[in-house]
Amino acid sequence: MLRHLRIRFLRLLFLLPLLVLYALAVVPAGLVARLLHDPLHRRPDRRATSYWTLA
Repeated sequence: MLRHLRIRFLRLLFLLPLLVLYALAVVPAGLVARLLHDPLHRRPDRRATSYWTLA
């Protein structure tokens, strides 16, 4: 029983810094990247006559 609790505590102790690093580094970087540039080019091209392509 005590060993099981110790393993859970160590797992939490290991994952907590990773969660903080993700929240402080990856999330803001992704938000800034989305604000500056649309990587998937989701905005419609108003000059295009059609989006259909021949297969």
